[in-house]
Amino acid sequence: MPTLTVASAVADRSLVALATVKAELGITDTTNDTLLTRWIKELSDNVCEVCAVAPDQMGRRTFLTEAVTISYRSQEVPDVLDPAPLILPWRAPLDIDTVTVDGTSLTVADDVELEPMAGLLWRLSSSGCRTRWERGRVVITGSGGWLQGDMPAALSSAVTDAVRYRWFAHTRGDGDPLLRSYENPDVEKMAWMDADKLETVNGLPAAVVGRLAPYTNMVIG
Repeated sequence: MPTLTVASAVADRSLVALATVKAELGITDTTNDTLLTRWIKELSDNVCEVCAVAPDQMGRRTFLTEAVTISYRSQEVPDVLDPAPLILPWRAPLDIDTVTVDGTSLTVADDVELEPMAGLLWRLSSSGCRTRWERGRVVITGSGGWLQGDMPAALSSAVTDAVRYRWFAHTRGDGDPLLRSYENPDVEKMAWMDADKLETVNGLPAAVVGRLAPYTNMVIG
């Protein structure tokens, strides 16, 4: 597998802002800001893990913008007759700045073709057709991810909704997504699903995980 290195990691890997989450939950005070901030960071990491975002050299995963260096050893380059792309570590969307093969620079605009949301890098011939990669040490520099304010709704709302599950399980209000039934004939009555029986995937409610499919790495290699 190629190596992915991040020289300057993003300081805060939260995929959604605290203010956005508080607005969604109807929270106007600052009493629980520390708790909510911790949850947002933790659940943002969980989203990235579920989506199989490639970790950097320190094991950190994020969909936020970071400058990356991707390095292939010669034996990691496809050795096939038919054109085959380099399968890049999953950091969507990717933007490529430079590509070198055994120290020789390629012209990004002419010599390679990137599929940024698939994580595939094709080698192009002088006529612009896809061709095979010659084996050698390939080093790629560029960036991957979105700014927090540009984060796709499926990713930011996954974190927000996961926080909502935790918040209402913590406070037990009538906006709790685990609320199963509510009665108010003469005496108010509420019943909740057992939080321990909630189906989860890597710490996220299964209902949330289902929306992440478009941003989950489907490439095996």
